[in-house]
Amino acid sequence: MAYLDRARKEDLKTLAEELGMVVEENFKVIQLIELISKSDNCDEPLVKGMLLVITEERVAKEAAALLEVENLRKAQVSAAEQENVEKQQKYELEKLQLQLECQRLSALRCPVIN
Repeated sequence: MAYLDRARKEDLKTLAEELGMVVEENFKVIQLIELISKSDNCDEPLVKGMLLVITEERVAKEAAALLEVENLRKAQVSAAEQENVEKQQKYELEKLQLQLECQRLSALRCPVIN
């Protein structure tokens, strides 16, 4: 059962629990491997298949979590960019309003002579 040596502790723990074994929180990897290997209902092809499924499920969950974090980061960046665009537009609008006000005031001060 050399394939057990390459498995992660969390996967071994899940495997042992699914096989109906009592697993303590402080078990080390070697203890989990011994527990699984010495089990009476340890059919090697079945255990190997179960471990493969457990590992694939964990990897899929990790990938989904990473994707979710990445999407959240992109949404935050997009929101920040949108906020910057809105601030810039507001600044430009205020600038144009001030220019218009200055033009209007300067036209009032200087009467047009024909």
